[in-house]
Amino acid sequence: MLRRTTGVFMKEVRSADGKVFDFGGTRLKFSEPVFHGEDASLGWVLMLSISVGDKKMIHASDVQGPIFDETLKIILGEAPDLLIVGGPPSYLSNFMVDEKTVQQGMRNLATLVENVPTVVLAHHLL
Repeated sequence: MLRRTTGVFMKEVRSADGKVFDFGGTRLKFSEPVFHGEDASLGWVLMLSISVGDKKMIHASDVQGPIFDETLKIILGEAPDLLIVGGPPSYLSNFMVDEKTVQQGMRNLATLVENVPTVVLAHHLL
């Protein structure tokens, strides 16, 4: 589908999982796949770290807080200046997601807010 809709604009398609791409003074670093939520039942997503000089931003959509502690460790290990993250799915609490899981996402989100200078909640919690 991607080739049919954008094929005239692209030269090649490459997997980004766990890879780093440098474009002049800009570095794009993709994470290995991380859980979309608490486990693989909802699939996987990639986080993207963008670095220019000594500034770094991470886009971590659909990590839901992050609910998964390993995802939290990856984000903290990157030490971003700016984080755009999907918050815990509080609206699904005790419906599709266990309340304890949502609370874990809230705790991990609080840890991010304490350790990352700027955090933007872009999904779920809002």
